[in-house]
Amino acid sequence: MQDEIVAISADEAPPAQQFIGWVIDSGTPLIEDIYAEKTTLRMTEDDVVISARYKVLGIYLDDCDLLKDWGSSGSFSLNTEDQKEGLGCLEFNGEQTDEYKKVFSMPYNSGASVESGKLQFWYYVSDVSRLESSNQVEIGSAGRPDQNEFNWNIGELTDGWNFISLDLSAAAITDGEPDMNAINWFRLYHFKSGPVITRIDAIEIVDPTAGERHPLTVYNGTGDGNYYSGIEVQITADQAQEGMMFDSWEITSGSPEILDMNLPTTVLTMPATEVIIKAIFTEIKKYSLTVNGGSGSGSYTPGESIMIFANAAPEGHIFEQWKVDAGSPSVKNINSALTYLTMTGEDVVVSAIYRDPTVSVGGMDAIENEVAIYPNPANTKVYVELTVNQSTGIKDLAKAGIQMYPNPTSGIVNLESENTEIESIQIFDITGILVLEISDLEKQQIDLSEYKQGVYLIKINTNNESFTSRIIIK
Repeated sequence: MQDEIVAISADEAPPAQQFIGWVIDSGTPLIEDIYAEKTTLRMTEDDVVISARYKVLGIYLDDCDLLKDWGSSGSFSLNTEDQKEGLGCLEFNGEQTDEYKKVFSMPYNSGASVESGKLQFWYYVSDVSRLESSNQVEIGSAGRPDQNEFNWNIGELTDGWNFISLDLSAAAITDGEPDMNAINWFRLYHFKSGPVITRIDAIEIVDPTAGERHPLTVYNGTGDGNYYSGIEVQITADQAQEGMMFDSWEITSGSPEILDMNLPTTVLTMPATEVIIKAIFTEIKKYSLTVNGGSGSGSYTPGESIMIFANAAPEGHIFEQWKVDAGSPSVKNINSALTYLTMTGEDVVVSAIYRDPTVSVGGMDAIENEVAIYPNPANTKVYVELTVNQSTGIKDLAKAGIQMYPNPTSGIVNLESENTEIESIQIFDITGILVLEISDLEKQQIDLSEYKQGVYLIKINTNNESFTSRIIIK
């Protein structure tokens, strides 16, 4: 149907090959990205036939079969009729200075030594008389010009194709030598006296002393190429699809050394044989979180941080803390009703714990009844409801056989004891200060008429124990 959007996906590349783009065999569809293995296509009113194109992995820094990532200051195109190898070559047409430049998204591991390595490529010129002497060829490992760079003058040229071979040891160096195992910059520029056509093809870095190269194919990842035996190659797994995670590398051919089979980015040491390796992905396992008395329950992945929030406390209660009933999660603040929990690789159950904030203080001794309140968080206001029972404590004295009356009193208090001998009496004000002490009670009567009105504590000491009660002076 016309204008229908169709998702297209290339098959997995054969061993020692890589996908390079889509070819339209018939029709006029609009392909969103012809260089992407997975992309979309907009149908037109005619029938459409397209093909995924693959190529055998070569030994080249760049085989110049694609325009992708290349730049130029002049008219720039892909020539598929006059190439020296492969499917095509790059073509420049104009009189501007910069002809070919590229920043490589994946650094190239050449395996070449500076002492014996060479930069080689094919270079076509339509009219050398229009080229001036000022020119430069550059490779580098900084992803830009004039840093960690080798550069050369291209030398004498003739009309037509020229094979260029430049010794690494003869290169000029700009701001430090490049890392020959991580080349990510190439540029060729030439000053001109008029318009000229140039072409470039089959750019490679070789080392005649390094021996034979062997192909490395990386499925579901990057690092493909042809490498010398003993070369260390960085391989990186593709980004995992939603719901999946990288598991490990699987070697299907060859016997390379892998620094760590369980890391998505690792280092492979090439043997003297072909190597095929594949990144394996597995489904991410989720674990359940149950939040009793709060929100945040669900299924989560290990390491995921979840906000949990306790429900409103029941009437007469306050939130106290979170209790872990199952699993071993990390709870940021167990004393906060709103906090964060980090999942582990197991099912987790947590519960919000509430408590009755009422504090009962027994006895009447001011020295023994001290209550400390600690705000959480600190520096916040705390409101405390204090309920004081109006009992004068006479009931406790009655248990000991001691009667104290009248209470409240206007001054004179009478004490009567049936079988208990009173040894001493102490009177405290409400702040706990001793205001009166009687060690030898001559008569069962105390005169409190000189003291201010208010509540006092009386402590009666007998042979075996002490009794404390309140007395009110009115």
